Amino acid sequence: MLCSERVKKAVSDLTGLSESELEGYGLIIENAAQAVKDMLTDSESDKGIMLTAAKAAYEISLYKYGDGVTSFKAGDVSFSMNGEAVKNAERAYENALSDCRDIIKDSGFVFRSV
Repeated sequence: MLCSERVKKAVSDLTGLSESELEGYGLIIENAAQAVKDMLTDSESDKGIMLTAAKAAYEISLYKYGDGVTSFKAGDVSFSMNGEAVKNAERAYENALSDCRDIIKDSGFVFRSV
């Protein structure tokens, strides 16, 4: 999979960025895809694609808005961003992760008895 067209489309839908705008975030998307592949038993499923896209969208929003600055003014020019972008992306990621709980790899150690 790593960065399939389905993932790119889903990231585009979540972030509102066009696919050409996403080209600048290719490494972030690839890293999210690898992390999800390592985490899930089926990263190609619809749930896996959504989790990959939500993780990438969250990391992109952290990159774009993570410094906490939501507006500034220089003379007559002002610029503002949606301060909720990171929080919304985080919620989407948490929801997608919750939806994948049945396909998360169990790599934990359990001590059953002596």
